Amino acid sequence: MVKMEELNREADAIRDAVFSMNEDKRREYYDKEGRVLADPDTYAVLNYFFFIGIHHLYLRRFTAFFVDMLVLIAALVTLHNSEGGTGLVCGSLMIAFITIKGVYELMMSQKIVTQHNNNKAKAILSDFNIKMPGLG
Repeated sequence: MVKMEELNREADAIRDAVFSMNEDKRREYYDKEGRVLADPDTYAVLNYFFFIGIHHLYLRRFTAFFVDMLVLIAALVTLHNSEGGTGLVCGSLMIAFITIKGVYELMMSQKIVTQHNNNKAKAILSDFNIKMPGLG
């Protein structure tokens, strides 16, 4: 994963590019940006209270949400239908996987959301045909 310092440098370059725009374009940029940026605290709260993947929906990562849901449903079905033994172990391991993944995403929420926001901001800037050296 990208280091936070790199993400902050990227965010600074984006801010500099936005600052260089004329007032009308800057207003239009901020209007678009306000509709797509995510808040790291909201993402973290959704992850903390709902390990089932609701935080993925907040960032519009639908595939990640459905994978989490499928693994959770498979784990619950496996646990429900098991009479001990292998089914119990497999279901428990799947739930442990979802939980560990959720804890990791909770700890990395600042980076995950900053990277998401930078990508959205760069996409908006590309709509204005603004190229920034060193940024994708």
